Amino acid sequence: MQENPFADTVPTHFAIAATVYTNPLQQLQKETKTKRSKLMFAVGDYGNGKSHALERLKNDINIAESTKLAIYSSAFATKTLRGVYEQIASELMSGKYDKLDNSSDNRTAMETKGIPEKIVNLFYRDNLFRSKEDVRPDLQFGKIVSSSVDVINFICALSVLVDQFILMIDDIEEAATLDRNERKVFFGYLRGLYDQAVRGDHNILVLLTFTPNKLKLLQADRLDFYERMDIEIDFKKPTIKEIIDIVEKRLEISGLEKYKFTDKVLKETYENTNSIRDMFNNLRKALDIAEAKGEKKINEIEIKKQKVTRPLEIRGSKPADDAILAVLKKQEGLLAGDIVKSTGKSNPWIRHRLADLVKEGIITKQQIARNKPARYYLAKEKKE
Repeated sequence: MQENPFADTVPTHFAIAATVYTNPLQQLQKETKTKRSKLMFAVGDYGNGKSHALERLKNDINIAESTKLAIYSSAFATKTLRGVYEQIASELMSGKYDKLDNSSDNRTAMETKGIPEKIVNLFYRDNLFRSKEDVRPDLQFGKIVSSSVDVINFICALSVLVDQFILMIDDIEEAATLDRNERKVFFGYLRGLYDQAVRGDHNILVLLTFTPNKLKLLQADRLDFYERMDIEIDFKKPTIKEIIDIVEKRLEISGLEKYKFTDKVLKETYENTNSIRDMFNNLRKALDIAEAKGEKKINEIEIKKQKVTRPLEIRGSKPADDAILAVLKKQEGLLAGDIVKSTGKSNPWIRHRLADLVKEGIITKQQIARNKPARYYLAKEKKE
């Protein structure tokens, strides 16, 4: 047998193709079909496919969507906004710069959205879009982009040059190793990026991965950032059917279809482990043993039983939406400004959420005349 298909050393493109299970990946793909900024959390225990899903999503978008730009950054390697910026700059110089729209009109669009002149000039010399080789030396951190605020403006500028900018930050739980004040600052800048994206009507999707415990850490450290979350996608342990499909795919892409795990072995492995990674560790050992014995059918497996964790509960709405709905339950027919005042949250952010809640049919927006401001109602009590 060449490479054990359940080993960590399986080439990344094989691992991605044969580990990502359908439901959460489809949810991620669906949420990218938007013209509005969104803050998304992918939440699940270690080893349940979050990183593979982000890699798959990034590749699919960058290959199939010529007007969109997706960047993957690991918080394990960065832990700072500067590190995220350097990853973006590296991706741009390795081939993604050609995806940017070089229209001279985008210079005006950046200026209209309040992008600082030094960031605009990073991409344009007068009205001419600068070439990749011309820009390369200026992308070094400290040359023009020299602070976290500059990074935020840089990302917003990039979003003007594409139809959608998707920033994926994986291993965000590694921020737990930071000093708490450093961690709060890091999360604070990510919140600042999202807020500026909303205020400037940029189409920026920020996607972060968390384990459940580290999501609680974020709630404790930066509730203001946590409450801006638009959607949470649950990477719980796959179903037994999904696991069977994943195992068959792994064997197939490795040319090892002659090996067969019985349903009994797969069920036993599934019931006594918490994640895809845990299952793979057990299946890898069983396959090595079978090969050593010259057996093709695996009927038995030794598993060190684990305490199986409870599945995550998916929240159906953004935490901030609860505040909006609570206000409308007390008094309907309110203006957007009244809702902003009652919730105590920022004006652009609340208006952003109101638009999404109307689109989702959770609330309704009614305007009695074109020159009169709209009022908002709960959908189940729609006024005629």
